[in-house]
Amino acid sequence: MRRMRISAFACLCAAWCAACAVAQIAANAPIDRHALVTRHNIVVHDIDPNGAMAVGNGEFAFNFDVTGLQSFPEYYEKTMPIGILSDWGWHSFPNPNGYTLDNFKMETVKKYDREFVYPASSTSKPPPDAAYLRENQNRIGLGRIGLEMTHADGSKMTITDLKNIDQTLDLWAGILTSSFEVDGVAVHVETLVHPDRDEVAIRIESPLIASGRLKVRIGFPYPTRPRLPAAAPTPPTSPARSMGPATSSAPSGLQARPSPRPHRTSSSLQAQPTGSNSLHGSRPIRFLRIRIL
Repeated sequence: MRRMRISAFACLCAAWCAACAVAQIAANAPIDRHALVTRHNIVVHDIDPNGAMAVGNGEFAFNFDVTGLQSFPEYYEKTMPIGILSDWGWHSFPNPNGYTLDNFKMETVKKYDREFVYPASSTSKPPPDAAYLRENQNRIGLGRIGLEMTHADGSKMTITDLKNIDQTLDLWAGILTSSFEVDGVAVHVETLVHPDRDEVAIRIESPLIASGRLKVRIGFPYPTRPRLPAAAPTPPTSPARSMGPATSSAPSGLQARPSPRPHRTSSSLQAQPTGSNSLHGSRPIRFLRIRIL
């Protein structure tokens, strides 16, 4: 009996030593960062009004629905509105009354060893000047880029017509791939944002393009109270194997704040500054590259 106990104890000690050795080897081994990140890739197979995601670079973001673009904004309107936002795209509503903070009494709030100064005004029922200054400037949606698809009879497709949805957001590469079928025909979309420039690239492949049943729809925004951002609809582009340069004037009131990043460059879609209350500066803001196959 004693010999059996000694033998069991020796086995336990050997197992413990082996486990410690394995743990030490694992601790010294380099981390497989690619595997660590990609095991959390986001995969989507169903539509979800709370499921809009985004690709971006920290200062420019393009969020999307299950098509990989912004094809069905109405489906997400009351939950997670989809659009394009940036650190430099800001907007102010007209200020004909010349409201400023000069007429407000400032209130100092102490927190620990710091002091914070705020304009003294009601937040539940603010007067007109306080309400205006509170909502201006506001971040503006730069636009919406989506697909417009039709059935063989010419009727417009809805998000519930999409079948066999397979969407993967590669967190390591920052590339979104979206595949689905409409009326049994495959559509494949790739979406990504440049890591250093405010630019989104899109590649679309589908037999529906040649038949004229899939087009790219681009909408430019103008905010409405109280929901921001909003995008006015624009006619879809004509079906083609590649999209040429498309230029549209920026809406009045859109402002570009200075950014430490290089200026927005290289695309097929440009917003040119026009008017006295539009984009600041003389360079165009460019943020889109589309390839249609």
